[in-house]
Amino acid sequence: MGKGLLLVGVGTAIGLAMGFGVERLLNALFNTGGVDLVVYVVVVPSMVVVTMLAAYVPARRACRIAPTQALRYE
Repeated sequence: MGKGLLLVGVGTAIGLAMGFGVERLLNALFNTGGVDLVVYVVVVPSMVVVTMLAAYVPARRACRIAPTQALRYE
């Protein structure tokens, strides 16, 4: 889960920075309006929740297997 949390954090930070940058660029070029905070408030937490679920399911499944059984399988 730790690796999943790290990836979520880094991806969210990079995505937010790029999203704000592109939105400011488009606003400067085409005068499209200000920053749409509603989109960021809805999309960012939903993406974090989906990604956390995607990391939780395999981690939970891996916790159920005994280490010796996993080593014998390979």
